[in-house]
Amino acid sequence: METSENQFKRALNPWFSIWTKPRDTMKEIFISKPKNVFLLILLGSFVQTLDRASSKNMGDSISSPVSIISMVIFGTFVAFLIYYFLLPALFNWVA
Repeated sequence: METSENQFKRALNPWFSIWTKPRDTMKEIFISKPKNVFLLILLGSFVQTLDRASSKNMGDSISSPVSIISMVIFGTFVAFLIYYFLLPALFNWVA
């Protein structure tokens, strides 16, 4: 039987608690909703790819929207693979 404190921790709303209790929120997401980890990694990879493309002015050098979209999709996929497989293995090896 869970204590009331554990039940309260399980009832965290991630949209609000990420700002006040980020460690508890991420711990709950990893433990209780592992499918959402994929979504978090994909969204973070997508945003990072868009940010990198905009900081390097990719829209100026590549005029076709199709090529920009394909680069963003490819970049998101590659970043997902790096964040999901390579970095945890590296951190596991180093630690």
